[in-house]
Amino acid sequence: MLGKTIPVPRLECIYGDEGCDYLYSKNVLLKPLSWTSSLAQLRDRITAATGYSFRIVIGNQYRSGQDSIGWHSDNGPSMGFNLAIASVSLG
Repeated sequence: MLGKTIPVPRLECIYGDEGCDYLYSKNVLLKPLSWTSSLAQLRDRITAATGYSFRIVIGNQYRSGQDSIGWHSDNGPSMGFNLAIASVSLG
């Protein structure tokens, strides 16, 4: 797998604070779009419930049983220190 380009088997997007780029698998770099008002409201509700200040949201759309996300760990250097992940499932 190392050094090979593999298509991402899902649709993904990222929104968040300026400069909060997210790098995964050593070669996939996501640059966040500005928060939408709906996403900012959701972020604020999650922050109020958890006490953690989230700086990005990554959206994955799984179109069919063929789309997926593989086993992974969310502790890469671009994630920062004392990281937290909130998961919201829609649909």
